[in-house]
Amino acid sequence: VQLENRYDFTNFREVGIAWSLGNEEGKTSVDIRPHEKGTLSIRPKRLPVKGSRLTLTFTDPRGFVCETEELHTGPGEPVLSWPEKRKPATKLDSTETRYLVRGEDYACEIDRTTGQIVRADIYGRRVLVGGPELMILPLQSDECLPNHRADIPPLNNTCTQWRQKSVQAGILRNGAVQVVSSGMYAEAEGSLTLTFEGDGELLVEYNFRALQDINPRQWGMVFYTPVDIDSLSWQRNGQWTVYPPDHIGRRAGSAVAHPRPRDIISASHVPAGAWSSDANELGTNDFRSTKSNVISGSLLSGDGYGISLPGSGPVAFRAFVDGEKIGLLLAGFNTGGGEQFFAPHYSSERKPLKAGDIMRDRFTLQLIHR
Repeated sequence: VQLENRYDFTNFREVGIAWSLGNEEGKTSVDIRPHEKGTLSIRPKRLPVKGSRLTLTFTDPRGFVCETEELHTGPGEPVLSWPEKRKPATKLDSTETRYLVRGEDYACEIDRTTGQIVRADIYGRRVLVGGPELMILPLQSDECLPNHRADIPPLNNTCTQWRQKSVQAGILRNGAVQVVSSGMYAEAEGSLTLTFEGDGELLVEYNFRALQDINPRQWGMVFYTPVDIDSLSWQRNGQWTVYPPDHIGRRAGSAVAHPRPRDIISASHVPAGAWSSDANELGTNDFRSTKSNVISGSLLSGDGYGISLPGSGPVAFRAFVDGEKIGLLLAGFNTGGGEQFFAPHYSSERKPLKAGDIMRDRFTLQLIHR
């Protein structure tokens, strides 16, 4: 294992190094001087098998754990080639005000005056009650001063004053139903394409042009589910290989909304639970925080109905309680908040929008029952 000694004065010989691999564990050492690189050798009795994880724990000479890393070892996963599965047929019906899309186990109703999903049911159970709506969340900042207010208003407003220019629906050659709508918000104009497969897969593609200057914190599309679809799960590529089990940025996990009003400041005592479980009307910190670089995820009810991201590519998402429904933002752009201390760090990631700039993205959702 390649290591870099970032200590200023400490040789790695002074650092405690413990390892575990499968059912084996041990301690080792390596001679690497400050600011130099070297190789750590570990010799387990058995070769690692596919999926094995090597955990390294480094203990500072002063007695505390200063670093933990988890590395995948063993043979790599084989690359499998699967024949393309034929998808079931999709049907399209229409009335004066609605398009009705039917698949093998689901039905979706779309408003012809807005291009928005009115409802989507799978096995007769409601899993969507609105969206997709464009959100351009402005980057908010203020003086770096203490603020103990509990009534800070949430920033979850979607774009406003939608005026539809056109909406068209048809059946593609592969049997999928495609609904294309175009129009204008006060903040942006453009088009949205929804492609429904017979198995409940939904491809979302959008292309909007900004109509005003704005420095965004996030932009993307918001879908809405019934309020009982409130369990968020995810797997993502993280900056670190190891996170505390209750860290909101952990690479894999799940979180239930558990919203509760915060009208007053809590009493001054040691909290009984983790900070990630603290909640307001939007849900817990764990539930409503943005998860970036998500590979796959889902938003489900307790009995397994809801929507999933079937691994169509890294995406940032976050969920929030919005009255009697749950919002799920799938962000085409995401950056850190406007806190002034980190402003220089985030400066290279900011992407201020000028009037005429394009916001474009695509992702896949799946209506599911597990």
